[in-house]
Amino acid sequence: MDREIQKAEAEMVKADQEIFAGKPNKAIRHYGPAWKHVGHAVKEAAKE
Repeated sequence: MDREIQKAEAEMVKADQEIFAGKPNKAIRHYGPAWKHVGHAVKEAAKE
């Protein structure tokens, strides 16, 4: 679970960097994978 959360956080950092660089269209590409990783983390947590 922790690994999936770390991956999600990394994608959010990338999205933030794109936003601050004035590239919101590129930032959007990182939100989808972030949510995917969060979903995996939730599924793993539910098993515990």
